[in-house]
Formats: sequence, C-alpha cells, structure tokens
Amino acid sequence: MPKEHLDLQLERIPLGRFSTPRDVTRTYLFLLGDDGSYYTGQTLSPNGGDVMP
Repeated sequence: MPKEHLDLQLERIPLGRFSTPRDVTRTYLFLLGDDGSYYTGQTLSPNGGDVMP
C-alpha cells in the first residue's frame, strides 16, 4: 500500500497509530477472564477511535 494512503488512514485514527495484534488480543483476554464475565450483548471494538457512533 502506498505510504500516502497509509498516512491518510492514520490521520483518521484519534489515537494516532495503527492497531497491533496485542491490542485486539487484550480485548479478547478481558472478555474471556473474570473481569469480562458480566458483559452481555455488547459490542466492543478495539479501533483506536476510528469508528465511533
């Protein structure tokens, strides 16, 4: 992908960086563990603020 395209995409992300596998994995681990045991019917999206309702 051209650097110019990546730069434009990066500008859209409020946190100012692309996600890493660790970002997504931490969300899954939270939901699988005891701390996430009371979540039902929710949508959690580790997106750095790129997609906000």
